[in-house]
Amino acid sequence: MTERKKTIVTFSPAGYEKHRETVLEIIKNDTGTDAFVMTKSFPPIYHPPPLTQCAITELTELRPLGSVNVKVVEE
Repeated sequence: MTERKKTIVTFSPAGYEKHRETVLEIIKNDTGTDAFVMTKSFPPIYHPPPLTQCAITELTELRPLGSVNVKVVEE
């Protein structure tokens, strides 16, 4: 079984507008769901189900493209 880590995903406003669909697709492909906790703020803060290192890497690669940040909160 692949090790999964709990994460928090944050965006800049421009990053959210530009990458929200890509981020949701990465999370859904990795976890099998697009239903997860997120704040009601703009931009929202995502608290997805635990992610594999592969998905975390994919999300991290979006950082220089538009301010998407991934923080691992559990090792």
